[in-house]
Amino acid sequence: MKRLFIFALLSVALPLFALRPGDKIGNVQYKLKWIDCTPFKIGELSKEDKAVTPPLRALVFLFTRSKSSSRIMNILEDTRKTYRNDLRIAVITPDTEHDAKLFHRKHPDVRVRLAVDSERKITPLFMAGSMLYPMAFVCDADGRILWNGEAVDLPEAVQNILQNKNDVDKQRKISLLLDDMQQRMRSGETRALQQSAEKIFKLDPANASALRMLLFILENSGRHLEAWSILEKRIKAVPSALRLYYTALEMVRRYPDLQKNLSSVINGFYAHAATPKQRLFFTETLLYNFPGNFTALQAAAEELGKSNAGFEKLSPLEKSRLFAACARLRYLSGDLNGAIKFQQRACDMSSGTGDKSVKNTFSNQLDFYSKLKKLNKKELTL
Repeated sequence: MKRLFIFALLSVALPLFALRPGDKIGNVQYKLKWIDCTPFKIGELSKEDKAVTPPLRALVFLFTRSKSSSRIMNILEDTRKTYRNDLRIAVITPDTEHDAKLFHRKHPDVRVRLAVDSERKITPLFMAGSMLYPMAFVCDADGRILWNGEAVDLPEAVQNILQNKNDVDKQRKISLLLDDMQQRMRSGETRALQQSAEKIFKLDPANASALRMLLFILENSGRHLEAWSILEKRIKAVPSALRLYYTALEMVRRYPDLQKNLSSVINGFYAHAATPKQRLFFTETLLYNFPGNFTALQAAAEELGKSNAGFEKLSPLEKSRLFAACARLRYLSGDLNGAIKFQQRACDMSSGTGDKSVKNTFSNQLDFYSKLKKLNKKELTL
């Protein structure tokens, strides 16, 4: 997704955002076509609307045909569920109504609202022609923008706002500096881009967008060791920012000469992960992204082999993922009987979650393990 975003960015001129943190949206009267949902109030709310609307609203501008759109929609739905009492989310697309309806049918269980900017007037009001899709804007009941940034970072932004950690004036400065970084990327001014990134890091030491752009430009110029050094510096500055460890894992996966750092990345994450859910998701990443790496498998085995204290706090869906992770570990370590046993537990647990896609995925995986066991019984004559 990161690379798609950057390529789109470099292919067009980079206008400034029309709206930034601190600005008020105002009373928007432009026409939207809502797809099988109740219309979403944009702008300042009336006294009556404030009484029945969550304090935060997020508008996400998205191209439905983008390869990243389904992943983003799943992130938005998870965010909606997590903050259902505090946040309402609407996706707005400048695509055609036909494309929007096709996209909507692909996500029948998603309750995030979807609308078509049929007149294509609301989109430029927020985006001003920028190609930084998907982009999210969070506003309060008065229609004041509190934060804007890449949609993938919306969950973290909402959490910061609700915990009173969001400085609107600071976010406005960051938004301006990110615009400058984008201009520097287009003109190939790497040094100036790095200077803008450092200014952002002084305001927000682990800013996701600035780090993504900086790492991308360095990696694509063959300077991945320099990129790694910058990432290590960000982790040292904000070791509790768990997403940084995922970025580190991805770099280690891509560059063999960085694999010597895998153990420290893993230890750093587990040292700062506060919940069983966070630890489970990271363990899944190790199992699926490093299937042939003993360091990763050993770390996953140690984590899954603990007394499971705290795992009772996981939801049924998360518990089913826990069992599937145990099955994956057994499979990768050559224990097919153990893989089948845990995968069956994952299937049984997922049956009560109501999530058909997860249930089907786990059932297909159980079928694979069972077939593999039968295959192993066949003799090979060489």
